[in-house]
Amino acid sequence: MLRKMCFALATLAMLTAIVITRNSAKASPDMQTITLNTGYNHDNQSAFPIGAIDVFWTLTQDPIIGTTEPRSANVINKHPAWQPAQEPPNSQWISYTGNGSTGILKGPYVYQKCFCLTKALWENKDAIQQSTLDLSIRADDNFYVGLNQMPTPGSNLLTQAGGLGAFNGPPAVLKITGNKLSQLLKPGRNCLVVRVDDLGLAITGFNLVGSLTTTGIDGIAKGPKPAGQFNSCSSCK
Repeated sequence: MLRKMCFALATLAMLTAIVITRNSAKASPDMQTITLNTGYNHDNQSAFPIGAIDVFWTLTQDPIIGTTEPRSANVINKHPAWQPAQEPPNSQWISYTGNGSTGILKGPYVYQKCFCLTKALWENKDAIQQSTLDLSIRADDNFYVGLNQMPTPGSNLLTQAGGLGAFNGPPAVLKITGNKLSQLLKPGRNCLVVRVDDLGLAITGFNLVGSLTTTGIDGIAKGPKPAGQFNSCSSCK
């Protein structure tokens, strides 16, 4: 009788350990955080100096004839009317040229920062629920934000920002979590896209601080490389 009881208790303990191990694995995904700030150098985890190029933010479109896109954005000195860059010293204002004004024309200036995700996010429900995108943005002038699509006034993730985000006022703040975020992301190449429309023909630029926390981050784009740069990442094999 005692042997049977001991065997039963040992079996129960083993099954309990298996269940706990499995549940722990599901509840503790390998979460990572990447910085999305403008003017932030991932190589040394500090801001690029004024006058440098931001090799992690790429300009993909501007209204100026004769310019070459894509190209790296420029880190610029803030205009006197602008608020200082957020989260000093970990971000800077960036623009399409070194002073934000040479050759300026009215129209859209489009920037993007890209990264690669493996399929791990979509294979773990706990990771989906723990995933968060946080952004805080100022720009000169109007601006729109998209994730894996060109943002427009009708497809702007910042529709709830209440008109905030002017260069001299409170920033527009955006937070997306859980299933809503996982539906915007995809395995492979992902790009945060910011469109800034110049209206005044004086100067243009924007400053963003933010982060993405999720699982399966497999690389951050460096330099204005073609869309196929992540074709060999683990999510695409």
